[in-house]
Amino acid sequence: MSRSEETAVAPETRSSDVAIVYLVFALLFGFSLFMAWGNFQGVPEFYAFMGIAGATPWVLLVAGIVVPPVLFVTGMAIARGRSMMARAGIMLAALAVNAQISLLLEQAARNVAAGVLG
Repeated sequence: MSRSEETAVAPETRSSDVAIVYLVFALLFGFSLFMAWGNFQGVPEFYAFMGIAGATPWVLLVAGIVVPPVLFVTGMAIARGRSMMARAGIMLAALAVNAQISLLLEQAARNVAAGVLG
């Protein structure tokens, strides 16, 4: 095999590279989980302050906590055995879906408060 043919072969994916990609995305998903936990603690207090404690959207708050880890694990499962770029792309898509769901849950919680307050 000549030198040019050796460089044309795709490099092997090292397990350390895979771990770094997953670690970066774990931090990003962890931040989303941290924000959801903050909402889980802060929104009921805010609703109680506003006098609408009975309208606290518990289902939305719990969903906000459950979604990031589920999407992270799902992204890892789908990305398993693929190239490094494909893994990063799949994890980025999972992070984008996570962001969209988080925004939808936040908007739904605002609609609950707006509906109760009139």
